[in-house]
Amino acid sequence: MNKSSASFSGGFTGGGNRRGNKSKAQQKKERIAARLEEQKRKNFKAGFKDETADEAFDIANAMKKAVNKHSFRSADYWKDKCELVMAEIYEEHQGAPVSRDTMSKIIQTVAHKYTGDLIESLDSDFEPSMKELWDTILRHREEGEPMYIAGDWVEFLDDDMTWKLGKVVMAAFREVEDIGTQGQMMPYERNNLHDSSDEEKDIDFFYKVSGTKKHIAEKDLRASEEGLTRLFGFGPWIWQQYVLLKLERSLRIQEGHVNDFENFDSIAFAERQWREWIEHHNNRDFRKHFYNRLITDDGRQALKDHILTPFKLVEKIATGEPGWDVNEANEFGVFTYTNHFGTGMTVPLIVAVIQWTIPILLLYFNFSESPPKDYTDSLLDLGRYVFCVVDEEAGKRDTLLTTMMVLCIQILYTTKVVVDRMLSFLTSLGLDLGLGTYNVYYRFNAMRIRVRESRKETFGQSVGYTLDLLMNTFYICVLYMVNIFNILQTSKPFEVLLNALALEFVGEIDEEFVSSTWWDPDRRWMKAAGIKLVLQVYIEKQLLKSKVLFSEAYNLNKRVLKGIGGGDSGSTFMKNKEQAEEDGRNYDYMTEEERLEFDLAELSLECNNEKAITQFQKEVEYFGSIDKFFLSSFCDLHGVFEQYADYRTWSLWDRALYVAELPNLDGRTKKNGTQAIFKKGDIRARWDRVTHTRREPFRNFYKRHSAGSKAFFQMLSTIVFFELGGKISDSIKEGKYADVVFWIYDAVFEWMSYMIQIIFPMYNLTGLIFGFFCVYYIQYVEDKWD
Repeated sequence: MNKSSASFSGGFTGGGNRRGNKSKAQQKKERIAARLEEQKRKNFKAGFKDETADEAFDIANAMKKAVNKHSFRSADYWKDKCELVMAEIYEEHQGAPVSRDTMSKIIQTVAHKYTGDLIESLDSDFEPSMKELWDTILRHREEGEPMYIAGDWVEFLDDDMTWKLGKVVMAAFREVEDIGTQGQMMPYERNNLHDSSDEEKDIDFFYKVSGTKKHIAEKDLRASEEGLTRLFGFGPWIWQQYVLLKLERSLRIQEGHVNDFENFDSIAFAERQWREWIEHHNNRDFRKHFYNRLITDDGRQALKDHILTPFKLVEKIATGEPGWDVNEANEFGVFTYTNHFGTGMTVPLIVAVIQWTIPILLLYFNFSESPPKDYTDSLLDLGRYVFCVVDEEAGKRDTLLTTMMVLCIQILYTTKVVVDRMLSFLTSLGLDLGLGTYNVYYRFNAMRIRVRESRKETFGQSVGYTLDLLMNTFYICVLYMVNIFNILQTSKPFEVLLNALALEFVGEIDEEFVSSTWWDPDRRWMKAAGIKLVLQVYIEKQLLKSKVLFSEAYNLNKRVLKGIGGGDSGSTFMKNKEQAEEDGRNYDYMTEEERLEFDLAELSLECNNEKAITQFQKEVEYFGSIDKFFLSSFCDLHGVFEQYADYRTWSLWDRALYVAELPNLDGRTKKNGTQAIFKKGDIRARWDRVTHTRREPFRNFYKRHSAGSKAFFQMLSTIVFFELGGKISDSIKEGKYADVVFWIYDAVFEWMSYMIQIIFPMYNLTGLIFGFFCVYYIQYVEDKWD
């Protein structure tokens, strides 16, 4: 295939005159010309034969391999745009024959106009219809072409680790061998389109999606949850909860073992479970629906890729994929471990005591040496006490030089430290400001916030979160403020510098502990913490404890759940410790492989074979052995990858896995009013009018907000307690009165952490301004040196 962007021959002739009283010969000639014109149109769509070359040029295939400087389009796109190309020829060239170079420019012009119009119309067409979601899911893709084109609706993983529904507005690709910036639009050049190499190169596709400024790789996009649930029902999402529990049961923290979380292939495990579920004899109705001729292979693959999302995240963390490698981040401290695990509090508490004690002792010493009551005669005197060197015994020269040294440090704080602290704080809230600071540390924090906001955390995690928040936001700002005050208490410039550096070290004690070789070699525990957070995010604990919530979330008739677990929203439903232990020993709910592992584990215990026990019996691991010793007597402490052991009630799950209702594909309207999706093989036109509304929102749909405005409104809503009011109101409406106490406790510490982000820069800026006054005061006002 000729990869030239404009290997066209022949031409396009203009239209003839209108028919009048013409002879039969003239009429015949016009009919022949019309047929010829129609044939040219067909040739244009199918591909032209280049009379000057030996190869045929196929425009559709060429556009799969080539790219113009505005966007990449699939063959389907160019089939739709051929009429626009024809119109451009008639408008600009009056239907005259055009050269290959001119044809290349025309194609670029059409693509440019279409992409520009699409982006301009985005604001007015930013609410998807159900038909648009299904078109994206079901559209057939040729091998090698991108999964998505402009106008498709997809979901992307945002900075706060939530999936958001957005519209593809631009697409591009780059070859793996290319040295350009990943995700950067490749320039259109005819010479680049021809590759003499016989080997096919791997191509990465990237997309610009509304709602984010990033270029997103194809592997990081997925089909819309709203479209998939309305097309396949909720059965796959119930299955996802079940297999996540089985995954947790399989994972171990046992280096070298086949089931160690770094060695275990979570994706292969989930795919194997998926095939078994699809082919299960009780799943006949869903299997028939899944393989219906109206659903394309691409639609089935879109569902599978979507459902496997949490397993893919687990695999990314376990293998240290770029962007998820815990060794790439230096921000992890001892408080981070406690925050994520909810255990291992001994060392963090010791560190917290040390870090608070040092600045408190410094303040006490400085206040005792120079009591503030001596400087309370006026506001100006108080300002001198806080922001000026107040050593009465120092000479004018030393005082002036020390003040100038402090000014340099305050300028450094104002231009760098204040900005760094604010960016670090905002990034810790899951806001990527596009400055290259967003790494795996902040992704873990974003997941941790999701766990907290959805009330899935343990009591230990709640305490750890508060400790981490205070020590890494509130404390650091307070330490810098104390540092400024402390360096003003000496009149020696060199001592100022040493004191400033000393307190910098105090603020990094928690990170220094983590860097020790004995703490967490290779950061395996932090990897395990990330996987634990993924499981907490995606396992819907609240639904699994309530039959009512479970049936509402998955659109189930409550009668089909009759006899499973308890009865009311206050029951434990799938959570039953005794039932879980019994089902864990029941062969009926094991695969052949699981039966073999169970028998070998039992046999190793009977023989008291320590090596066999280590191999076949999963040992429960805890982060922080001291916590296990002290806390296990007071609370039900679960080990890592054992948090959901009480939900492994396989006998109950076996009755819930195959009861989800199926959507109406092409039949008559059901008794419950569910209308068919298809009519004569096509999606019904009525579904184009079913759109996202406030009353009936689409899942994961969010209006676009810039990172800056999002950060501003989040801080404002927290500081004025608007967010707290909403949480309390929702909890009271849902009857969750215990949550009200938690939200108040949470709001107090969050308010402190947010307010210090405002107080610290104001304090530092005030000190900087007052510092110039101090220089003036020393130089011209004080008389004792004259």
